[in-house]
This record gives sequence, structure tokens and C-alpha cells, in this order.
Amino acid sequence: MQRNHYIALALLEYSPFERHPRGGWRFGARKITREMADRLIAGGRAKIVGDKLQLAKPETRA
Repeated sequence: MQRNHYIALALLEYSPFERHPRGGWRFGARKITREMADRLIAGGRAKIVGDKLQLAKPETRA
């Protein structure tokens, strides 16, 4: 995983990213691309709920 993915995941721990009208996702002044969000979702690390990109809860194994 790239360094900027770790930064995005650290920010997601504080609050979800909001969908930006011109594309991508925003956390305050920080913006990530749709492609980065797609990679985080495909890896099971994030999910979209409504218009927010949230940290996905890790699956618990019994």
C-alpha cells in the first residue's frame, strides 16, 4: 500500500471523507481521488455510506 493510503486511513479514523461535487473526496482541506477511494474500498479498508467514505470495520474471526 502506498504512503498516501496510510495517510487517508489515518484521517478516516477521525472522521469520514465527504463526497466533493467536482469529484473525489474531502476531509477538510485534504482531498483524495476517486481512484484512491476505489482502491481502499476494494481492499476492504473503507466503505461508502450515503455520501460519506468511512473506515470499514475489520471483520472479527472466531
